[in-house]
Amino acid sequence: KFPDNKEIILSIGNAYNNLNDFENAMKWFNKLDIADIGNIDTLYNIGVISYNNSEFDKAITFFKKATEINPEFADGYFQLGMTYVAQEKNKEGVAALKKFMELAPASPNFDAAKSVVEAFEAEK
Repeated sequence: KFPDNKEIILSIGNAYNNLNDFENAMKWFNKLDIADIGNIDTLYNIGVISYNNSEFDKAITFFKKATEINPEFADGYFQLGMTYVAQEKNKEGVAALKKFMELAPASPNFDAAKSVVEAFEAEK
């Protein structure tokens, strides 16, 4: 009934994501422009799906927007850093991972981030 309603499109995409039906989730999310999405969880989820589909540039775009909306969003920085590293953009990856480590020292991902940062800083 409302094919252009952005909130409905987001809700359907999120519903498919919650069902782990990532293919259908992306079909709905792809109907939107990134500017239409202001929820960091949705941005993060689209970034994760994109990363898992080896769409690294797209993933970076969504993780970056999530961290711009909420600069305290530690998991967004972790995923952003790991995605940069997957793209061999190590300087950007290390910066994002350091921000993650600063924000979430008790995270279960802290040691992984620390290992990546130390490995690339040792190469200098």
